[in-house]
Amino acid sequence: FVSRMELRKAPLTETVSLTDASFDMEPMRAAPASTIGEREILLLPNPSRDALDFLRLSPWLSQDGAGGTWSALGLPGSFVGLAVDGGDNQSPVSSQPVARRIPARGGYQFSDFTIQELQVTAGAAPAEFGHAASAFTGLITRSGSNVFTGQLFERYRDSALSGATPVDEQLGRQHTPLHANQFGATFGGPLAVNRSAFFAAYDGLRE
Repeated sequence: FVSRMELRKAPLTETVSLTDASFDMEPMRAAPASTIGEREILLLPNPSRDALDFLRLSPWLSQDGAGGTWSALGLPGSFVGLAVDGGDNQSPVSSQPVARRIPARGGYQFSDFTIQELQVTAGAAPAEFGHAASAFTGLITRSGSNVFTGQLFERYRDSALSGATPVDEQLGRQHTPLHANQFGATFGGPLAVNRSAFFAAYDGLRE
């Protein structure tokens, strides 16, 4: 008995398909930027509780003590723009941020617990904002969610709990009397689940 087996090459089918890759891409910024997120805002100490004091973390800004603003690239604070939730926060009279803290008046517009993110872009402001020639700052405020949340805080300072400064000791005088109570709260939650929410904050200073 003779059996003959014949092996043949099987046909080889190969298909090459070229498809466009779809992915999200953010165009490269023309100017350097730094972002101060919610983690830094909630965890880093901020004795003044002024949200704009976190701008110290940006390498592009330095405090302009004359007007309570921030200067950048060697230009005064009036050349630094500020937008809050995408809206212009510049004074139409002085072109300075409305939210700045003026030392002579005290107080501030945004507490650190009321903001979610700060972003600083060095250079001229984007075309949709303007008003800035040295740096542009964008501030995003916090909002409510589907869960009721809140915070309470109080900071108490008294001359009985502090000592004299080196200047007071050198001049042989007692330290300046001080009594300050800084307090406040935040509260937010849903008005209609998955539809609308609210967020409110209050800061008080008795000095």
